[in-house]
Amino acid sequence: MGKSGYGVIAAVAEGSIAERAGMRPGDQMVSINGHVLRDVIDYRFYGAEEELEIIVERETLDDLVRMDRMPGRLRGGGERMMGQR
Repeated sequence: MGKSGYGVIAAVAEGSIAERAGMRPGDQMVSINGHVLRDVIDYRFYGAEEELEIIVERETLDDLVRMDRMPGRLRGGGERMMGQR
C-alpha cells in the first residue's frame, strides 16, 4: 500500500488502546482481520467487528496489533507482535 495517503495515522490519543498497542502517527493501517483497506468504507466496515487484528506498516517493520472492541469504543490492552522487514 505504501505511504500514499489513505490509512496513514495522523494522531494517536494519549491513553488509547492504539497508544498501548504501540501505534504512532505516520504508521499506515494496511488491513483489518485480513481485509486490505482500500478506502474509508473498508476501514469503517471491518473496524466494526468485535475482535480486530490490524496490520500496521512502518518504514522499518510490519506490526500486527490485536484488539477487542466494545460497542462504540475499543477496550483492553491490545496485543502486539512485530516483525522486521
